[in-house]
Amino acid sequence: MNPLDFLTITSKKLKNQSSEADLRTSVGRSYYAVYHMIRNAIEAENIQLTLKHGALWNSFFQTGVPPDAKAIAKNMQTLYKARHEADYQLRNALTKQQTTTAYNLACKVNSEFVKVFDGTTKKRILDGVRASQRLKGS
Repeated sequence: MNPLDFLTITSKKLKNQSSEADLRTSVGRSYYAVYHMIRNAIEAENIQLTLKHGALWNSFFQTGVPPDAKAIAKNMQTLYKARHEADYQLRNALTKQQTTTAYNLACKVNSEFVKVFDGTTKKRILDGVRASQRLKGS
């Protein structure tokens, strides 16, 4: 499955009059679309990830990882927090605007990751992930 198909579902939900449950689910789908896209790209480079969500984004902050990749990690942390709040903070109302913001941020992360996951930047990201996994294993 192409994980970016989750963004298509979210886009459709945003165009319709969606229930709050739909909106909350859409926030999660926005996050997981780019999470799995990035995870798949890294694993396609013969790196078997053992990192959990937060640890994966933190690996983008290793020494030598370029600032544009670190910006992607910050945006993923923002999406993760939005997903967590949508899933667990049910007493707080979730608006269509918050869902739209999460969707737009996921689209931005996708676009930026595709741009930076190339050449020397790709190598530096992969080196950061490898270093983070070694630290976790020690």
